[in-house]
Amino acid sequence: MTQTAVQDSGAGDTGAAAVHPLKAGDDGSADQRGLADIVADLWDKTETLLRQEMRLGIAEADEKLQTLKRDAERQLADLKAELIVKAMAGAVLFAGLLSLCAALILLLSKAMSPWLSALIVGAALSAGAVALLKRKPGKSWALPATSNNRDSQPDIHTARRLSNDAEH
Repeated sequence: MTQTAVQDSGAGDTGAAAVHPLKAGDDGSADQRGLADIVADLWDKTETLLRQEMRLGIAEADEKLQTLKRDAERQLADLKAELIVKAMAGAVLFAGLLSLCAALILLLSKAMSPWLSALIVGAALSAGAVALLKRKPGKSWALPATSNNRDSQPDIHTARRLSNDAEH
């Protein structure tokens, strides 16, 4: 090999004989940007991309927020309507209970004086209300389940099997 061929094919040769990857020829028609220009262009495009992605994310979040807001307003309107219906039903129920109390008082007034029958009914209703108010929150209204005799006794057979297994 000649000395010129060694210089042109040498590894790490950055001389004038090396061809630039962006350079098409020696006529200067190709893009000959420097590394600083390429990095600056990459930085600008990355910055633009990030800004666009942020705008898109904000727009999507705003759209989702508006959807949630509409749903919440619709649910609140439904809840208000349901509350009005329940309040009206409660008022009618209260009127019915007052009528039943009056009927009970009138029934008892056949056997005793009217003031005494009203006193007895009022005292009974008041005692029931006090009992309800003193009830502990979270306590179940259900009656306790009756325990099965078999479930309340320890499993003797299992205990014997375990002791026999331990001995052997």
